[in-house]
Order: sequence, then structure tokens, then C-alpha cells
Amino acid sequence: MAFQAFLLVCVLLLGAVVGSFLNVCVYRLPFQKSLLWPGSHCPNCLRPIRAYDNVPIFSWWLLGGRCRDCGQKFSPRYMAVEAFTAALFAFVLYLEAPAGAAALARYAYHVVLLALLVVATLIDLDLQIIPDSVTVPGMLIGLVGGTFGPGVQLLAVTAPAPEPPASAAYAVLVVIGWVLWIAAVVAQHPRVYGPTGSAQVMLLACSAVYLALQTAVLVARPMPWPGWPAWLAAHPHGAGFATSLIGFLVGAGLVWIVRVLGSAALGKEAMGFGDVTLMAMIGSFLGWQATVLVFFLAPFFGLIVGLIQWIGRGEHVLPYGPYLSLAALAVLLLWNVLWPMFQQHFALLALIPIPIVAALLLPILALALWRNWSRARAAETHSAA
Repeated sequence: MAFQAFLLVCVLLLGAVVGSFLNVCVYRLPFQKSLLWPGSHCPNCLRPIRAYDNVPIFSWWLLGGRCRDCGQKFSPRYMAVEAFTAALFAFVLYLEAPAGAAALARYAYHVVLLALLVVATLIDLDLQIIPDSVTVPGMLIGLVGGTFGPGVQLLAVTAPAPEPPASAAYAVLVVIGWVLWIAAVVAQHPRVYGPTGSAQVMLLACSAVYLALQTAVLVARPMPWPGWPAWLAAHPHGAGFATSLIGFLVGAGLVWIVRVLGSAALGKEAMGFGDVTLMAMIGSFLGWQATVLVFFLAPFFGLIVGLIQWIGRGEHVLPYGPYLSLAALAVLLLWNVLWPMFQQHFALLALIPIPIVAALLLPILALALWRNWSRARAAETHSAA
């Protein structure tokens, strides 16, 4: 009992310190400023904040939310983020109760995701952007952590395992589908959308890896997707990598489809690319099953908060990233409740042949390519004129 109380205090202190660092990330990453230099300082008088005035949570209260030197007010959000992160770290500890190295790794893996979600959410609320400097490192941490820490994800990639027919037609559709996916990434033409970002390169690389693995399996020995339960059971690191990679691609793909359809319907960009990379990051940590739940739960958070915002402020512009983050937080914290409720619906997905799903997705991806090609041609014509 005494050890548990000591551990809880340590986690609360760690969460508060991490929350203080997250504040720095929120205010510096969008402007590509160093996280280490200069040190914390007052934005008004530019004087460095003393170490004893930089204690998370307590210093804000002791100073009355003001700079000791010039009296400039500090936003209460600094303290709120520190307190929220501390409480979040403690609550996840209570839910997962890490005991042993494996459980501790799982706990660390999840709180890293939560810290990244806090940063992405606050930046999106402030500036309506989600910078690659948040999501790309998050994707890499998700993929590397999932590979070298097998079992840290909520579920393995094969639970439940869809088993579409292994046939030549299925193999052709798999290859065509992923070639179109890669082409859609490449088609984000610099002349239309600006220079290709590191997040797009990351998506392209992971798509190419998956295409190569899937093609190799189909050529060597046609098997249903994912079709490797015995191999994955014998190779936990391979299973961890597959879980993160499939979650990564499913998360990006779901939001990308909405982005393409919404943009086609509205005639303008419906969602930012940052939402695509945010879901890719979430998927790399949680796996494809939890990512699907996040995708379908996010609109409910958006509806509730959007109505409050519209009634209170009359605002209509709603950044979607915060609601994806809220849904991911809810899925992670309530996973033991949500998964038994929705597992049967995922089992039904196994009854849907993958070729039918692929046939529905191919026109959407083709539409994305056609629209990008048309815009590039229009840009060339305009430049020539």
C-alpha cells in the first residue's frame, strides 16, 4: 500500500513536469523554435523565469499568475495543462496498474501517445494546424515502440482476423489498391499544395513497405489477409510491427477518404492533411481496431463541442483534430468497456469480402488522382497565360 502511494506521487510529479514541457512544445513547435533554448522567460519583459518560479502548478498559484518582475499576467492554461497531464498520468496508472517490465512499457507507450495528443490538440485549437513536428515523431515512436515492445498495443492485428478469399482476383485488387494509394500520396503536387512534407513522405514509405510485404506473401504463397496468425504468434516483434503498421495505414486511410469525399462535395479542402497524419499516429499506437472506433466516435465529440461553441460564440469553424484526440483518449481509457460492446461488429467485418471493399475504394482513389491532375493542369495553364 505504501509503495502504491509512493508510485502515485511519483507519477503525479512526473505528469506535472511533462505537462510543463508540453506547454513549451505548444508555443514553440508551430514556429519551428528550439525546445531547449532559450529557457523559459516572460513574453513581456523577456527576463528568464527563475527555477523556484518554474515549479509546475504551484508557482502559478504562488505568483498569482503573474511575472515576478513586470507583473505581466500568465494564462491559466499553463497551470491547467500541467494539472491535467498529471491527473491523466495518474489515471492511466490506476487503469493499467503496471507491474513488471512489460506492463511498465505498455504504460509508458500509452502516456507518450497522450502527451502527443495534448500538444496536437492545443496547437490545432490555437492555429488550426497540426504540425509534422508533432505527428511524424509520434508515428515513428508508435511504429518503433510497437515493434520492440510487443504487447503494448491494445489488440494484436489478427484479433479478430478478417479472412477474405485468397484468389488471383484478390491479389490483383490488393496490388492495384495500394499502387493507387501510393499514387494518391505522390499526387499531392507541390505546384498545387506546396512542398511535400515529411508526413507525406512517411505515409508514402509505410504504404510502400506494406505493398511490398503483401505482394511478397501473395506471390510466395497466397494466403488470406492478414493470414499469418501462426507466424505472428511465433514472432512477437513482427506481430508488433504489423499491428502498428496496419493501424497506421487504416487511421490515415479512413480520414483520407473523408478528406477526398468532403473536398469533392464542397469544392474546397474539407479537412487538413494534419488530421490524416494525426490519425496515422493514433493508429500506429492503438492498432486498427481501436483506430476504427476512434474514427466513428470522434464526430460525437465534435457534435457536442461544436453545438456548445456555436451557441456560446456563434463560431462555425471547428478544427477536427481535438475531437480525434478526445475520441482516442476515450477509447484508450475505456477500452475494457468499449471493446466487449463493439467486438461483434468487428466480427461482422470478417464476412465482407475484401474485393468488394476494394472495388468501392478504387473509384474514390481514382477521383483523388483525377482532381489533383486537373488542378495541376489548370495551374500550368494559368502559369503559361
